Amino acid sequence: FVFRRGPTRPPAHGGHRRSFAPRTHRSPRINSIGDMGRGSAGKTSDETTDETMDDAPNVLERMATLFGIGVAYQGDWNLSPEWYGTQGGGWGRTEGQVIFEEVSSSGRVTVTAHPASLLPGEGEAEWRVLRFNDATRQSVARIVDGEVDAGCLATEYLKTVAAVFAAVVGARGGEVPVAGTALAIGVGGGSMVLFLNQYFPELCVQSVEIDPVVVSAARIMGAAFDIIVADANEFVVGTDGQPSSTSNDSAPYEFVYIDAFDGDDCVPRDLCGEDFAGRLASEMSPTGTLIVNLHADDEHWERTARVFRDAVGGVAFTCTCKTQGNVVLCCSRSLGEAMGQEPGVELGRTLQQQLEQQLE
Repeated sequence: FVFRRGPTRPPAHGGHRRSFAPRTHRSPRINSIGDMGRGSAGKTSDETTDETMDDAPNVLERMATLFGIGVAYQGDWNLSPEWYGTQGGGWGRTEGQVIFEEVSSSGRVTVTAHPASLLPGEGEAEWRVLRFNDATRQSVARIVDGEVDAGCLATEYLKTVAAVFAAVVGARGGEVPVAGTALAIGVGGGSMVLFLNQYFPELCVQSVEIDPVVVSAARIMGAAFDIIVADANEFVVGTDGQPSSTSNDSAPYEFVYIDAFDGDDCVPRDLCGEDFAGRLASEMSPTGTLIVNLHADDEHWERTARVFRDAVGGVAFTCTCKTQGNVVLCCSRSLGEAMGQEPGVELGRTLQQQLEQQLE
């Protein structure tokens, strides 16, 4: 594994688009961010990375999927036919029942309900899926006996995001960021915030969502936490370069997660520019970590990765999630400190071990 340290900056105070057939989850591949104009996604043609990981399901895995075998937990990808739906040519079992529908700037926002397999001790269970314009599956939640199952991450990219976050914490010696210093931009159905609230209660996540209709849909999905309705660019950058009145006015952010897409399933351009990235970086702590969900088939994703890498500094890498075509970008200043004490290849091995442990 090859890692590149981003430019040094003085510390300042301050859904997925597509999926393939169900299959067993494998560890995501860690890629460096060098000259991404060369070579394949996230690595350069003249650098050496581990290419031995075969991400294609084998015959036995395909048979297990066909017969519903190999379900490891309630968010297993092999259960995705229960919730995926037939909208937009999807390979799910049914369209489900529409339980929320409203039109917003993102287009037609719906939440559909689908029957879910029961686990021992459960009385009733259903999947709820947040969609934009029918086809795009923005978020998936599992509702058990009327309550959201915060530990269920049904989409593979969110499993990768959670593993990356936990791996960074593990590489820091298990140190969890202090309370009140996390920011989530783009709430969707709230799956990631719910997960962090349950498993990392030390974090007090500040959640920002631009679309009030999406916030209403998130409530149907089980998101009961506080949500700030605001434009993320204005929230971070503010008007005329001044932070908005609702922006972070206490401690700098130790952890920032961006998962924001418009009705066309694209990252808004104003959340990819240097002004936004620079201001966001200035609101992060000297040991802060940024994680961004991107689409591998977005022609601008590599440029976006470089912009955030250059703004945040520290160590930057990507993890591909080939089951869904997502790319998870991580920029961590705390890993930059670790790199000063151990070679980059050792840091890569440490992260890979942490990822594998978390995915187990």
